Amino acid sequence: MIVTICGLSGQGIIVFSETLTDALLRSDIEVIATDYPAAAHRDSGFHTDIKIDEGDRSPRILPGESDLIIGFERFYTLRTAMKYANKGANVVFNTYAKDVRDADRDSGVPGTDFVEFLDREETVDYFTRGGIERENLYQIDASLVSQKVMGTQIATNTVMLGAVAGLGFLPVSRDDLREAMVANLSNLPEQVVEDNIRAFNKGIESVDTVDGAKPSSG
Repeated sequence: MIVTICGLSGQGIIVFSETLTDALLRSDIEVIATDYPAAAHRDSGFHTDIKIDEGDRSPRILPGESDLIIGFERFYTLRTAMKYANKGANVVFNTYAKDVRDADRDSGVPGTDFVEFLDREETVDYFTRGGIERENLYQIDASLVSQKVMGTQIATNTVMLGAVAGLGFLPVSRDDLREAMVANLSNLPEQVVEDNIRAFNKGIESVDTVDGAKPSSG
């Protein structure tokens, strides 16, 4: 299984990737992880890849190889999925969209392209035009959930981790992912850990299909 995690710098993607990798390793599952750093400035787009029990040692993936795309920003998820998702891939995306109309064209985010003018349903339409089955698209307003739980969007990555845990696409359980998250936060105050557990649990509860239905639990 190949997982691609994408979004903008500053959204906690590296921490998410490390937590997922830790959970897999704790379960004695073979993992190869690679990250492709963003440019130096905040809000640059980038992605990380995790190969799970793929049986090869190459850290890189080719276009069309990802089985699961996890996106922290809607437009960058669209771009990434169009390049890396395979036929039949699942896409889980944060509905948050960064206003990037003034962004640099070379920043790795959708500068003055058409995508910044798309609303959520139009974005879904482009996913399906690109070959992603509508039934394989899952959404969550992770940034808003984080804002409600923490008073800030800082826990967006934790909410996304909960959403993916709830969908059951990964070969580790919700408890495995929650325990790995708590372990990675062990040096922080107890209240921060408790808030992140609440954010994780809200992620499980809040993820929907793009048609607004609750998916079956993983």
